[in-house]
Amino acid sequence: MLSKTYADVVSLSSLSVQFETGLSDGKLYANGRHQIGVVVSVTALDLERAPIDLTPEEIIGHSWLVDYVDGTEMNRELQSGWNYSVTETKFHVGANSTLGVSQCKFFLMAASDFTTNPKSVSVCFDLPDGTVVSTAKGGTEGFDSHVTCRGDPAKNYTNDDIDLSREDTYHDSVYDQDNYYCKIKDENFHWVHIDVVDSERFADTPYDTNNIPSEECYQYRSYWGVNKMLQRLSVAVQVGPKGQTGIGTFVSARSTRDVNSNGYWQVNQREGQVTIVRVTADGTFANVPETVTDMNLEYQNVRFYDQYGNTGAFYVKPSDDGNTLSLIDGQTTPYPYASPDTRTPTPRGASR
Repeated sequence: MLSKTYADVVSLSSLSVQFETGLSDGKLYANGRHQIGVVVSVTALDLERAPIDLTPEEIIGHSWLVDYVDGTEMNRELQSGWNYSVTETKFHVGANSTLGVSQCKFFLMAASDFTTNPKSVSVCFDLPDGTVVSTAKGGTEGFDSHVTCRGDPAKNYTNDDIDLSREDTYHDSVYDQDNYYCKIKDENFHWVHIDVVDSERFADTPYDTNNIPSEECYQYRSYWGVNKMLQRLSVAVQVGPKGQTGIGTFVSARSTRDVNSNGYWQVNQREGQVTIVRVTADGTFANVPETVTDMNLEYQNVRFYDQYGNTGAFYVKPSDDGNTLSLIDGQTTPYPYASPDTRTPTPRGASR
């Protein structure tokens, strides 16, 4: 006997919503990213009033969230006001409950332009014959059900909220690597993601512990003597499990240590912190002019995200000699800069 599906449903005996925590009250940050799971439970009946087990996909395809008070449909997959999605993101923080029979989960969010606070949310379900069952106030008799969520203001991180510490990560006769680690001072929060605002490539790069996504923040090259060069480079590294990032073969000199001779550097040793790598390389080159300095400042705009989707906007600023770095509040004009015979150029938007 073939199992029955949504097409065989003629009525519901129950329809309800609750948060994945099992509670009817919750809260989230109104930043358009923080998610809280709303579980929809359905008891569907066939013509003989026997229960039909519906799949999550069937329920998602035939139900939607509404305002409990007036029954208006909420924004779905549209980040405006109170809204929701069928897609879980890295900013879903909460009970990862296992769905039971005839249940699905939506992910509730609130954008910064939300108005009603708190928000009471119900669900509607349409039957194959076109009848809509609603758990909103004044909806279908006997089906009253809702959850209530409060939206808290989004956090905006600045230098006052973070610590940046420097570590002497590696040193040999050719290479010197310093890892800078950025953490949130409040231990209830940690970084889970960064965006390099001016790099589409970075946003689309999948995470791989053997080659963690990273984006160059600046370059500084000094040529001196006969075919000699000192190069300094900094990259911002995607947050995640520890591994190595491929800065690449940015110099011809090679360390005796394999990980560095292949152009890879160990990063993300501190969980929940952003790693920014600064590397100095001293090497021998062919056909390089003497006593020339070439400083390329890219000043990448970066945005850090905590586990709830709250953000901080910064850019990486090197010292005049490129040997140390700091994080500066706000965003600046991206500025690829190349100036031969100039040791300390001043890029646009930078302060000295």
